[in-house]
Parts: sequence; C-alpha cells; structure tokens
Amino acid sequence: MGLPENITPAQAAGIDLKLGDNKIKALIQRSAEAKEQAKREYNVKVQLGKRVELLNIIDEKDCISVIPKGWIERRIWGEINNVLSINGFGWLESGKESKWIKMKEQRGDDVAARESTQNTNQDLRLYGF
Repeated sequence: MGLPENITPAQAAGIDLKLGDNKIKALIQRSAEAKEQAKREYNVKVQLGKRVELLNIIDEKDCISVIPKGWIERRIWGEINNVLSINGFGWLESGKESKWIKMKEQRGDDVAARESTQNTNQDLRLYGF
C-alpha cells in the first residue's frame, strides 16, 4: 500500500531516506543498529539508577552529552563519573557548562559491534537476504 500515485509517506514529505536499491534490506539493517544502540544507552540509565534524575542526557548529532541539572554532591558526582567513565564518557571541564561527553564513533566496544552485525545478519536471513 501507499499514498495515491504509489508513493511512500517519506516521498510525499520530500524526505530522502538514502536506502539505496534494496530498501527493505537497508531498513532491516538500520532497525537492528538502532535496537543495539538503544540497549547500550538503556544500560547507562539503568546503571545510574536514581542518579539519572540529576542529569540531562542529550543525544546530539555527533555525541551524547550528560549535563548535570545543578550542583551534585561530591560523593554522588564520583559515583556518576565512575558509571559514565566505564561506559566511555569523558568529563569536559568548562565551568558551569561542564559535562560528560561520548563521541558516537566511540560508542560500544568490539563485542557490541559484533553482536549488532550478528543480529543484523539474522534479521536479513529471516527475510531471505
């Protein structure tokens, strides 16, 4: 199905999804990658526990920023810093603008990348690719 004249909603909105010739395969790959990314991000929030309420987590184009909402007690700051450091975040000191940051190219380790590839390949086989 589709909209009148057999166009997709993306085409009707003038959005180029850059899926290439094999659109279904590209959508499956993107879906699997997004699923793995969400798992990794969720783990950080779970690891932070209630301390996540003290932070704003912003998913930017090239990085993830974790910004304190206000002053954080030294002991709690240390706990947050430990969780974020283990997950690849670094503290960027800049006065009131200080934050933790993780570049998207650095997200995940080799194991997570392999798992994502394996899950993508399983999805592709499921749909006959």
